[in-house]
Amino acid sequence: LNVGNLPAPITHGRTGIKPFFIIGADPHSMDWLLRNKDFLIQQKILRGLITNVPDGHSFKRFTDTAAPLQLYPMN
Repeated sequence: LNVGNLPAPITHGRTGIKPFFIIGADPHSMDWLLRNKDFLIQQKILRGLITNVPDGHSFKRFTDTAAPLQLYPMN
């Protein structure tokens, strides 16, 4: 996996598969989320996976920041 932006619009030619993003529960990922939130919403990439979440407080902090995007923990 690489950190960074994908070219827009994102197309893959498959029906029923919606794009998603993956972030970690770390300061670099929080910065990325803040910088790219509007882009993700604009591109209708509304769901993401968050990895390495140490506790409920961290998960809440990320989900509050991400709203209206939805985050799903994957430890």
